[in-house]
Amino acid sequence: MAVKWISRFIGIMLFCFLILGCGDSATESEQPVLTFRQSGCLEGTAVDYRSTPASPYIVDVGSSGCLDSLAGTFADPSSPGGTVRFGVSHDTVFVYHDSAFYNCCAEFAYQVEQHSDTLDFIEADTASAGCYCLCHFNLQTSAAGVGPGTYTVRLWAEGREFLLGEATLTVPGAGNIWFETNCDTLRVYHHDLYANCGAVVIFDFAQEGPVLTLTEIDTSSTWMHCMCYFNVSAQVVGLESGAYTVRLRDQGNTHGLGGEVDSLITEAAVTISCL
Repeated sequence: MAVKWISRFIGIMLFCFLILGCGDSATESEQPVLTFRQSGCLEGTAVDYRSTPASPYIVDVGSSGCLDSLAGTFADPSSPGGTVRFGVSHDTVFVYHDSAFYNCCAEFAYQVEQHSDTLDFIEADTASAGCYCLCHFNLQTSAAGVGPGTYTVRLWAEGREFLLGEATLTVPGAGNIWFETNCDTLRVYHHDLYANCGAVVIFDFAQEGPVLTLTEIDTSSTWMHCMCYFNVSAQVVGLESGAYTVRLRDQGNTHGLGGEVDSLITEAAVTISCL
């Protein structure tokens, strides 16, 4: 009889142990889950991508200074040469000119001109006097105030004597953006996103402590000869309670810039709570 009760006691204890073990497994924290959706082109918004010209303006000019020199050489080089890279973020177009070959005492200025769907940057040495040497520079500039659309962007040497680089970039429209929270869920809405008619927008999500980053990525390889407005949205479920900074970014056309272009569209402070 005693053996029977001991067996029952052991069985009950084993059952409780299994229940508690399952309970511990179920309460382990899970990763937040991301979902998203996109409307089609909003009715009546498709337009030819050669949009009304905006008024872009130069916002910065940067120079590394001489990277090396060829002492005793004063003659002007036939062309600045070098490597040209372009990028875009929000309403700003970035131009990087690496290993540009100029007089050692060069001082740089840029102009930007827009003609329909073409943006021309003109790079010039404005120094009043030269030095008896040549060297390489890493240069950069950017122009803000570029309207949404698809552009041919070109970098020219002074007087348009040499075409140094060229690329096709799409400048997105910011649209109307807002964030909502409900218990453990964060929702982001981006209405009137201005993009190519063939755009297929997905979202990526990353969390670093209290910073939540959602990135819009156009995955389409089919470009159409028009632009239109979309409504896109995303939600992240399973966030822990707390205060967060939410950042919405776009992948942009960075063309190998190695993360030098800040693609932040907007950010906001939110609180996640189920109370």
